[in-house]
Amino acid sequence: MAKVAVVTGSNKGIGFAIVKGLLKRFDGVVYLTSRDVARGQDAVAKLNELGLHPQYHQLDVTDRDSVAKFRDHIQEKYGGIDILVNNAAIATIEDRAYEASKAVVQINYFSILTIQELLFPLVRKNGRILNISSDCGHLSNIRNEYWIQRLSKKDLTVEDVNEFVNWFLDGVKNGTFDYGDIADGGTIASYRVAKVALSAVTRIQQKELEAKNISVNSMHPGLVQTDMTRGVGFYDTDQAADTPIYLVLDAPDTLKGAYVWYDKQVLDWFDYKADYYFKIKTMIKDDGRGKAAVAKLNALGLYPEYHQLDVTDRDSVARFRDYVRDKYGGIDILVNNAAICDCADMLHLSYEESKNIIDVNYFSLFIIQEYLYPLVRNNGRILNISSKYGHLCNVRNEYWIKRLSNKHLTVNDINDFVNWHLDAVKNGTFDRADFAEEGALAAYRVAKVAVSALTIIQQQELYGRNISVNCMHPGLVRTDMTKGVGFLDADQAAETPLYLVLDAPASIKGAYVWYDKRILDWYDHKADWYFESISFSQ
Repeated sequence: MAKVAVVTGSNKGIGFAIVKGLLKRFDGVVYLTSRDVARGQDAVAKLNELGLHPQYHQLDVTDRDSVAKFRDHIQEKYGGIDILVNNAAIATIEDRAYEASKAVVQINYFSILTIQELLFPLVRKNGRILNISSDCGHLSNIRNEYWIQRLSKKDLTVEDVNEFVNWFLDGVKNGTFDYGDIADGGTIASYRVAKVALSAVTRIQQKELEAKNISVNSMHPGLVQTDMTRGVGFYDTDQAADTPIYLVLDAPDTLKGAYVWYDKQVLDWFDYKADYYFKIKTMIKDDGRGKAAVAKLNALGLYPEYHQLDVTDRDSVARFRDYVRDKYGGIDILVNNAAICDCADMLHLSYEESKNIIDVNYFSLFIIQEYLYPLVRNNGRILNISSKYGHLCNVRNEYWIKRLSNKHLTVNDINDFVNWHLDAVKNGTFDRADFAEEGALAAYRVAKVAVSALTIIQQQELYGRNISVNCMHPGLVRTDMTKGVGFLDADQAAETPLYLVLDAPASIKGAYVWYDKRILDWYDHKADWYFESISFSQ
């Protein structure tokens, strides 16, 4: 019998590209399937024009009769399936109505249970099954502690996953669902719930099929330019098909029950505190401001390169990494300047506001470190723009002063410090006395202290390549973030950053530098370098 590969929902988008890629490499029959016959046949015709010849069969994954009919066809004609890619999906940004939510969950999750019942028995020994999930499918998309714990348990069952999904649907139907239980303010909640459920059930499916040595994995294909994303994305469909094809054709047999990123990284799906969750702003990115800034420099006779980069979004950073690596091979100077600060209410920030400030100002550096630091060449220079807020004297809690001053400081120490603050804000136990100036702008202080501390660790890790990593306070600068209040204009404030990346001696490493080029003792927690919010009213 010939080998058989099946891709659901493959008349367009990523599914179509996976079929195309399999037709070029897979030694066997490849099935293109679709709910709508005419659209499926049009897709087949397009592939025929390329000299590629898939088999076609109608398949509506939400219709049990359709799936059963397809099962009978495959069973009678080929006897089994060797590769099954579950790709059929829908998403909508406006999904808070019950019927819309139910439709999204039905196609993206419950249909998989039908496929599992009717098609999985046809998958031959040593076969491969791939569930196309999403960054929406990582556990970090969930904020509800009960469901985080229940979905993380080792003896997870389909009943657990179904109850999670129905908890969401019942809440939407009854108008009681708390969208704070979902990341990013509950945007595209139904899609997140469905994809988290899909990723979770993948683990269960793997256990059930282990005896047949069948690999079952789920993966995030990246933000891809498709109809579902309304053309927004960092990758075209052919690029997005690379990792799915790798997983079903080339990945080692030991890769089982995994959650795989679009760049073939196997991620810890259980790391619910990670930043892998989807951010809706990625869908509405605007290059206009960047291009307008380039135009201003062009008018001065200066010609920078431009590339979109959202430091909080892994897809964006990875795309920028690929661009720089392919075009130039590396980076010599990297200035980490992206930051936000909400000065509207210095004393009262919600948990979500605090988390957003810390995500942008601190946690984004881990994404940059992971993707861009490997490109920094020997003898290169990295500068983390910190703040007066970033000096240790902003912290008043003796335990954290001592722990952050530890000569053997680790990233875990810093993350614990940051999460201690966020947990206190979330639980209503935050003590303003733990920070300078009665805790004004505490989240920003926490983030910048963390950046300064992390700089020390980054320097230690890069000593072997003679890369300088420093952080600095640029002064109180007249910018939008300070609402025009400051002692320096932007050009004046740029002098010390330029000095540090161009002119400073190579011996300056792991330092905390003041706006006037002085190197301060970051560990002097009794100093008065902490930020005074009264400066904003002067």
